[in-house]
Amino acid sequence: MEPNAMPAGGSGADGLTLWGLLRRLLGILVFAVFPVLTGQVSVRHVEQLQVEKEIAQQRLRHERLLARLSAADSEGGMISRSVIRSFDAVRAMARPAAQRRQLARLRRLFPGVFDLYLFDADSRVIPGLSDRRHPGRATGMAFQALRDFAGPDKKYDRGAMGILQQMLSMPTPLEAIRASRQLVKLAERDREGFVVWDFQADTPPGRPAGFLAILHPERFTPDRALRGSIRWLNRRLRHTQTGLYDFGELPIKPFPRSLDRIADLRSSMVKAMSQYDRHFRGPTFHGSFLTRPARGVIVALTPLPRFFPHGFLLAVHLASAVWLLWVTWHLLRYGESFGGRIPTKLTALFLFAIGTPSLVLLIGGYYALQDHGTVMLQTLENQIRDKLRDFDERLPSQVAKVEARVAARIREARQLATLDEQKPVFEKFKADKTIDSVFVIDPAGKIVFMVYQRGASSRQTKFMAMLGKELLSRLNKSMKVDSGAMMIQATEDLMTTLVGGPGGFDLELISRNMGHFMTLTLGAESSFVLFDALYNREGQATLALVAVIHRGIFERQYIEQHVGNLMRQPDLPLAINAVGEVNFLGRVITTPECRPTIERLSREVWASRSSTRMIIASGTEETFWYAHRGTNLLHFVVMATATTAPLTAHLHLLWWLLLGLALLVFLSTWFIGTLLSDQFLRPIADLTSGVHSIERREFRTLIPVHGNDELGELSTLLNTVLEGMKDLAVARIVQESLFPSQPVAVNGYRIWGRSRAMTDIGGDYFDYFALPDDRLMGLVGDVSGHGVSAALVMGMAKSTFANPDNAQRGMKELLLSFNRFLLANIKAKKMMTLFLFTIDTRTHQMSYANAGHNYPFLFRARYAGVQCLEQTSFPVGIRARAQYAVAEERIDPGDGLLLYTDGLIESANTAGEAAGYETARDWFREVAPLDPHQVVDRLFQQFDAYTAGMPPADDISVICLKREA
Repeated sequence: MEPNAMPAGGSGADGLTLWGLLRRLLGILVFAVFPVLTGQVSVRHVEQLQVEKEIAQQRLRHERLLARLSAADSEGGMISRSVIRSFDAVRAMARPAAQRRQLARLRRLFPGVFDLYLFDADSRVIPGLSDRRHPGRATGMAFQALRDFAGPDKKYDRGAMGILQQMLSMPTPLEAIRASRQLVKLAERDREGFVVWDFQADTPPGRPAGFLAILHPERFTPDRALRGSIRWLNRRLRHTQTGLYDFGELPIKPFPRSLDRIADLRSSMVKAMSQYDRHFRGPTFHGSFLTRPARGVIVALTPLPRFFPHGFLLAVHLASAVWLLWVTWHLLRYGESFGGRIPTKLTALFLFAIGTPSLVLLIGGYYALQDHGTVMLQTLENQIRDKLRDFDERLPSQVAKVEARVAARIREARQLATLDEQKPVFEKFKADKTIDSVFVIDPAGKIVFMVYQRGASSRQTKFMAMLGKELLSRLNKSMKVDSGAMMIQATEDLMTTLVGGPGGFDLELISRNMGHFMTLTLGAESSFVLFDALYNREGQATLALVAVIHRGIFERQYIEQHVGNLMRQPDLPLAINAVGEVNFLGRVITTPECRPTIERLSREVWASRSSTRMIIASGTEETFWYAHRGTNLLHFVVMATATTAPLTAHLHLLWWLLLGLALLVFLSTWFIGTLLSDQFLRPIADLTSGVHSIERREFRTLIPVHGNDELGELSTLLNTVLEGMKDLAVARIVQESLFPSQPVAVNGYRIWGRSRAMTDIGGDYFDYFALPDDRLMGLVGDVSGHGVSAALVMGMAKSTFANPDNAQRGMKELLLSFNRFLLANIKAKKMMTLFLFTIDTRTHQMSYANAGHNYPFLFRARYAGVQCLEQTSFPVGIRARAQYAVAEERIDPGDGLLLYTDGLIESANTAGEAAGYETARDWFREVAPLDPHQVVDRLFQQFDAYTAGMPPADDISVICLKREA
């Protein structure tokens, strides 16, 4: 740094005082640390807030997608929809052959999955379109009975209805089958599991008017409906991918298999499951999952959003590091004068300018922290609620596990022929402590085997015996058609009286859900009850099995077994307590010191039948309580509590950061103010005085130079501007004198050119002149770069090609000679592109050679087209062994040649699109019939209109040669 750049009381390396050292350290803090820290923290917080906001929105979309997939997770539903669509299509077809092809495609799509019967308007089976498993006449009678039963009068033909019951293996007529075009579940069995039907009275004659489809679940392809829905969604979603994980099979194979290629996907899902969270996040993705009723989970995941592009963040980090290092080095070496460069001073001025509004914002930040605390508390509540909700929704999966164990025992017992052989299998139920009681009933209503875990009342025993007898009776009567197919309604009325709960008691529902636990309420006790049957070789139901789980006790066992996992949350430590609805269910207490609060919250929840929350202060610490009443844990209130100490500590930290930031702003404002006068005001005042002197044309006035920064450079520049402009004007005049000043005309040929430099001194060169023997010679060239060096090369070209002695030499020799001259005499590498031509005006033959220049355009008058004279070679001044070829073209009457430099085709319009060869060719084609002077002027006009005031990319030269027509 120069001495005159030091402020008064300079802080150079010599004589550094304690105050000078403190000023430098403070400068580092203000100009290096503070802006870097502010920028980094601001960018990071904006990124985090925007990303979290986007993730929250995407999670809502995930929930909707998972709900759609869950609704589509039904093989029977998919098949029934396909059958209904095919029926509608067949009804619209007039030709039987087309109808058969449509149904054949449906049967190929679902081979053996259903029996399909189509009927005319009189309920007669249409043979060519229907299956033949059942006799046609009986099937028609059954369909007519179904139509009558579904009608407003609910007609009932016992004989025809018996046929329908036999076809559907239906013990009693189900109310549900009255609804047309809806899938009805008949029972949990391999065949005749579902039915769907429809009848359209307005069908034209000769076309199917109705159908009856009986679906056989044993032929269903597992997960076909769900997989098809996943494929359909994945084809339509751009950024979100859905899939299926079945954890019941080993090895685990996801669908689609592309999920396996996503790193850490499985581990992220397992971690979320262990934390009772349905949302998960990986290194590059985030997603949500939904547990299926049977097994496995449905997944939706999306790449992690980014608010700022990665390149922008990298540039911010790099700029911060460079700024921090450079400012620190500069301040330690040169002091607080910043080494004399203006950007540092402008940055300091900017920080000073924002000091006052920043102070206002910092004061308002305290109030923003209050709102932030409320938001954080709401976030805590949402986290707790989501975990408790997920904990509640996992109860059915535990019931499903017990159900699977019961099903395994039943399958084992079905392999044995006699009751004595089956009893050891039934004895295994005693080891399962989750099952309260098991009843095995014969057709006479006698309980032949019982398991009591906690004892059973006589009323419950009698009820189960009666229920088992009635169930066996219905199952066996469903296998034959007789007048006893209608069951006594009074039996169900009696059971409805004994069994509580919404909707009463429905044996039809039990028969359709055999093999699955159902919720039944006997008096005040709610239980999970499973009904199933064992069959002999003739298909007769010989034994009924009823398994009972006391729901309240099962819920308590579930809470006791899994509450430890719920409390061990790495992201949110919780204390969990649970209180039963009645005293005998007991409590699960992990914080006995809080028993009064637990009792109070539980009473509020049972009274309001809804979840509740509260904050309880104990000394200086507050705890947040949330009591949850779930949809599955019906007999317990689950309460979670978490301390608010981390939230309070976080708010206190933010407050101290806010105070520290305010103090730093005050220090920055003061320090920047002390430097402003020394660094800016005095140089700017001198510059202003000098500019006014120039305006007054007082050129002898010199502007003081205070340093080597931009202000000093500007002062020096203003001192020399007049002299420089004089020299520049002389150079421009000399260069323009090298171009031809007049057009040349020889024997019907006329040539004219014009050049426009993008700077004061350009690098383009063109020339043309007449030669002896009625020949005409012309050339155009472009020297790399601009300024004086380019002008010197241009002058060399002028002296070479315009020399009458050299003009008699061949074009190839001229180019080779000039190439050797440049390589030998120009030390700094300078290249020049050239296009050289000669025309014999008597023979009208043009010879030309190209040394790396833009291809000229040749207009052909006979077909009004423009051809490009393509010829590749190296520019001169690059390669010593470069070779140049000479080509020839005939010039016919009306033909024209256009030479130009790259500024014409490389300049861009306001949209950033370069003109290019095709645009320039079109321009020339439009104006080629004009004389050369008009062609050149019109081309420059078209160029100006295209660029619309945009600065040209390079110098522009245009030369046109024309033979008269």
